Amino acid sequence: WLAYKLKKRKPKRTIYQLLDKNGQIEADPEKKKEIVREYFENLYDQDRVELNKIETYLKEGILQLLSEDKKKILNKKITLSEIRESIKKQKSNKIPGPDGFPSELYKKMGELLENLLLEICNEVLLEARTSESWKEAYITLIPEEGADANQ
Repeated sequence: WLAYKLKKRKPKRTIYQLLDKNGQIEADPEKKKEIVREYFENLYDQDRVELNKIETYLKEGILQLLSEDKKKILNKKITLSEIRESIKKQKSNKIPGPDGFPSELYKKMGELLENLLLEICNEVLLEARTSESWKEAYITLIPEEGADANQ
């Protein structure tokens, strides 16, 4: 199923060339991978993140706008009904993320998985940490509208 979906979409989403940081056009697949890797490494560079500014913004900015009731709501445990609603709202026929599980799996197996998902989500909420795999994502490059895919 997944292979069929990907094969069907491939001609529409293939990017044949990319510009490197020096403005040179690169068509070699390995060089294109390197261009994309460098771009996102730079975009999400940990050294560029100013944690003190983020902390100040949260403490003195956004958190000051929240009432005590809203703060309590944000910090309360996730409920089974929230898990069910989240599963229900997942769009079907989408390519799964790095875990490989499509939304249809959660919808069909919801009753078996919902308690486990609830436990995991509440543990993440209480411990304020996630697994490394939750920090992974698939990034799809989208050509500019009207752009020639060969350029």
